[in-house]
Amino acid sequence: MVFHIARKEFLNNLFTARFVIGFLLCLVLIPFSILINVSDFRDQSSLFRQDRDIADKATKEVRVYSALRPTIVFPQNR
Repeated sequence: MVFHIARKEFLNNLFTARFVIGFLLCLVLIPFSILINVSDFRDQSSLFRQDRDIADKATKEVRVYSALRPTIVFPQNR
């Protein structure tokens, strides 16, 4: 008995205009946000690699420890 009532309520809510509009918005917005975040991650990764290479190059050019000024480069957040 409870199953039938729950099924009826679920189906009634499934076909409402509010649910359909929300579902369509999710279908559009989720892939769009994934594309934006992937491109942002690529940009951050390339900047991290450039900064790391610059820091490595600066460290390799030092011949005296007193002239060593290490640069800390943090990886991007995931």
